[in-house]
Order: sequence, then C-alpha cells, then structure tokens
Amino acid sequence: MTDWEDRDMNDDHILLQSLLARHDIPIKQLAMWTGYATPTVYKYQDGAKTIPSIIWRVLYKRTRDPRIMELMTGDLPVIVTALTEGKAGTAATLETLIEARSQQLDWERGILRILADGRIDRLDRRQVAQIRQRFPKMLSTLVQLQQTITRQYDLSTQTRKEPSWTSKSTRTRRRTRKT
Repeated sequence: MTDWEDRDMNDDHILLQSLLARHDIPIKQLAMWTGYATPTVYKYQDGAKTIPSIIWRVLYKRTRDPRIMELMTGDLPVIVTALTEGKAGTAATLETLIEARSQQLDWERGILRILADGRIDRLDRRQVAQIRQRFPKMLSTLVQLQQTITRQYDLSTQTRKEPSWTSKSTRTRRRTRKT
C-alpha cells in the first residue's frame, strides 16, 4: 500500500504539487498544455478548486508518473503501458526490439525452469522480484514491437497499388430479348 492510497481525495493538490516539482513543470506550462488560465491552475495546485481529469491526463501523457495511475486505481493491481507515438520504426529499430524481446524470452524461460520445481527458495524470491521490476519494460517492448511491425506492414501496403473495393461503380447490363 502506497502513501497515496490512504489519503483524502481533497489532498490531490499535494500530488499535483509533487508532480510539478519532480518533473520541473511550471504552472504556466501546465496551463498552456491544458488550455486553462494560469490563475485557475494555481487554484488547483493550492487546493482551492477540484482538479479536473484533463490535468491528470496531460500530466500522465507528459510524465508517465505511476503515482497518477495509483490515484485512479488505488490498490487494484494494474499495469499500464503507454503506446509509442511517432513515425513507423526503421529496420534498425525493429532489429533492436527483436533483439530485446529475444533476450527477454530467454530470461523468462530461465525463470520458468527455476520455478518449475514447485518450491520457492531464496533464489526464486530474487527472480520473482526481478519479474516485478522487469515486467513493465517487457510489456512495453512487446507493444513497441507489435506497433513497429504493424506500421511497417501498413506502410508497405500503402505503397502497393491494391484495387480498392469501392473505387469504381459497377454497371449492370440489361439483356435485350430478341423477339
């Protein structure tokens, strides 16, 4: 249980202050990102006004700070992986992701061999701690790999001239009968 889970929701401004300080985000910058007036954002920070969800969404998008998700989920165990943005990955990016994922799979196989004996000893506990630490990165790598492959596939199909299903209307000829 973290210190954020047992606090009063009226203290969200303390989390906001902490996030802004830790990530060196000026109030004016947050106001610009959200479209709120600077004095209004100061009121959110001071606890004078309830903080709207757009503030949390913008801060999460910019910082990926897990405390924001903890604010929403409490003690519910969740893993959130942000999807990557930008242009499709290059062949070098894809190669790097494939190599990273291959190393992760080797590590996962080793973990399965260690845990297969059905006993949890000191070495196993250390491995489980590593799983907890590495799993979000592993999930992120898997998602990035899938996105990169999908983007490259989409780009490759855009360059080919494929017939469109709706490009031309079809005309039906009427048969005329000979009489």
